[in-house]
Amino acid sequence: MPTTILPGEYDAICYDVERGISWGGRENIYIKFKIYGGAFDGAELFMACTYKIKSKMSYRHKYYQQFSIANGGPPFRGQRLSPCIFKNKMYRVLVRDTVRKFPNQRLMPQFLQYSVVDTILEVLAGGPMQ
Repeated sequence: MPTTILPGEYDAICYDVERGISWGGRENIYIKFKIYGGAFDGAELFMACTYKIKSKMSYRHKYYQQFSIANGGPPFRGQRLSPCIFKNKMYRVLVRDTVRKFPNQRLMPQFLQYSVVDTILEVLAGGPMQ
């Protein structure tokens, strides 16, 4: 069952990165985090980013932005945007709740909602910005 925690900023450690296909057929990267410290210590959340393997990514893509934060700056020319850059680092992340709806646009009950990592705010440990 998906985890629900209060929205806000938390310290989290990235422990895994997976590639997958979303329901719409898009290739996604799922960056998995464990909340570190506080009332929700140990809660596992994820961030989903569209990942375009065969085309160039610009600074407007969520994955490019998150990669740049984890990398300590934008990628240099020709640098591969490897998902491995996220693993084994501690981050300050922003958590939000999903807003899931039925096909008729009515909100699903609260027990069907869950929390996700919306964005990485900064690298706290394990990266170039120590």
